[in-house]
Amino acid sequence: IRVRDEGHARQLAEQREEIERLREQKVQADQASEMLKTATQSLHAVRKENAQVRRDLAEQIGESERWRSMYHESQRVYEELQSMSTQTKTTVSSQVKQLRVQRDRAIQEASSLRSKVSLLQSVLKNMQRLMLVRVQQLRSEHDAFRDEVQSMLTTSVS
Repeated sequence: IRVRDEGHARQLAEQREEIERLREQKVQADQASEMLKTATQSLHAVRKENAQVRRDLAEQIGESERWRSMYHESQRVYEELQSMSTQTKTTVSSQVKQLRVQRDRAIQEASSLRSKVSLLQSVLKNMQRLMLVRVQQLRSEHDAFRDEVQSMLTTSVS
């Protein structure tokens, strides 16, 4: 009986170690979940910035259209408006290029974040599945062990 008790004690110790490993995996899964939240927040921020870039671009295009309209309407101040129009076109073109670069960066970042979010979700799901399987195994082993100890106790009482 002592040998069995020692064997069961070792089994319990191994199960405790396994439970501790599972707890560590849960902590890792929680950390992955936090990373997922952070990535999602970053994605929302990038989308918000992208919307602002679009508004700025539309505003710059609208400004350019106003300048063109003024040019056609004001023949008597043609020379002055020609100079202003050229300046404005250069500025708008530069700003449009900058906004396009920003938009392209935002799109790339959003795509990268989507990939990371997808990967993190997949990792998290796999870890959860593995943890559930292991918890079920431990429960089964615990139930079997409890039944065996109960049987031994019943046998030794009688």
